[in-house]
Amino acid sequence: EFCNLDRRFKHLRTKTNNLAEALNKGILMCSGDFIARADDSDISKSDRLFKQIKFLDENKDIDIVGSNVIHKYPIESQNIFFAEKHKDIIKSFRIKNSLCHPTVVFRRKIIEKGFTDNNKFKHCEDLELWLRLINSGFKFHNIQEFLVEKDQPMTREFSNYLFNMKARIASSKSPMTIISILLTFSFSILPK
Repeated sequence: EFCNLDRRFKHLRTKTNNLAEALNKGILMCSGDFIARADDSDISKSDRLFKQIKFLDENKDIDIVGSNVIHKYPIESQNIFFAEKHKDIIKSFRIKNSLCHPTVVFRRKIIEKGFTDNNKFKHCEDLELWLRLINSGFKFHNIQEFLVEKDQPMTREFSNYLFNMKARIASSKSPMTIISILLTFSFSILPK
């Protein structure tokens, strides 16, 4: 009904349980210069898209912009801060994912250059894509505001960490990758 009221919106239902595949189908239907990511339970601030698109318009060298995020756990909420500038984001990626997927807005040219989510990733499809984009010279930025509230489970499936390692190995031939994997695993088992 909503899509009938506003033709800018399209409703797509996929037959897959693969998130990366569903994301790719949705992204290929997009026609704008910018693509924004959000999950059905996320709450974006009313000016989120305005701020992110304004930032991309004013910073032509940046390709992907995210923000800080509020993780909503079943019992409490936690403010999660991400590195702001590209060079700091790259450093942070050695230990953890430095972008929160549901906060991201990126330029359409990324898709036009053939970069989409890897359907082989059940988890960490975003991390795998970000690492490929870094290796291809795309630039990142995180706005230092809490533009999204995101539901967050208390624990993650262990397979999430296996896909995290797989993404890191696939994206790098450097011996430092092993250190990165060990740091990521250590980070994942430490208490919150």
